[in-house]
Amino acid sequence: MAKYFLACRIGSQALQSPPSLAELGPRIVDKLQTLAAGVAVEHWYALLGPYDLLYLLDAPDNATAMKAAMVVRSFGYDHTEVWPAMEMGRFGSLVEKFAVESAEYDRQVDEASEESFPASDPPAWTGTTIT
Repeated sequence: MAKYFLACRIGSQALQSPPSLAELGPRIVDKLQTLAAGVAVEHWYALLGPYDLLYLLDAPDNATAMKAAMVVRSFGYDHTEVWPAMEMGRFGSLVEKFAVESAEYDRQVDEASEESFPASDPPAWTGTTIT
């Protein structure tokens, strides 16, 4: 399962009509279980700043996480954003692997470039030769 943050802004429609915010959490979880099978709400937080609520979700894939955002919006939220997240240990491993692969790629490109254009021979497109 992948982790996602779902950031939300509460719209005026959600504040004027029932349910209350206290009742909203269980209703959202119930609707998620029905319409976005596989999504689990690990935590949800109230925020100060550009967003009002932040949900930490477990979802099997991006499409299911996007469906979860649609479910939440159906309760009168004006705006939602879904952010995929990765634990730092896994991200660190990904960065280390990328660094090795990137260095190997650069080495191969440099080697191929040296074979194609030896230092003593200018490229043909320059129109000049070294004498």
